[in-house]
Amino acid sequence: MGWIELPGGGQTADAPTAVVFEDRIWLFVRADDGSVWANSGDDDGAWESWEQIGPAGTLASAPSAVAKGGGLYIFGRAPDGSIRTLSRGEYEGWS
Repeated sequence: MGWIELPGGGQTADAPTAVVFEDRIWLFVRADDGSVWANSGDDDGAWESWEQIGPAGTLASAPSAVAKGGGLYIFGRAPDGSIRTLSRGEYEGWS
């Protein structure tokens, strides 16, 4: 099997980060404008559409993610050098 491009045509200069949560693979990227985007896929390779979860200027570095105790947590360096986080619980939205 060869590499395939994910739907949506998005691009990033940073490395993506991925984690398994709610029996799905979650993928996170930072766009050139510092916005943060998420996508999730299933075991069959079907991906949802990209969802913007942070506006322009949110992060100055690639995000990292971890799933623990029923929660999904994303971390990244903000433009001012501080560390920011965003999370979601099982079957809940981002907060």
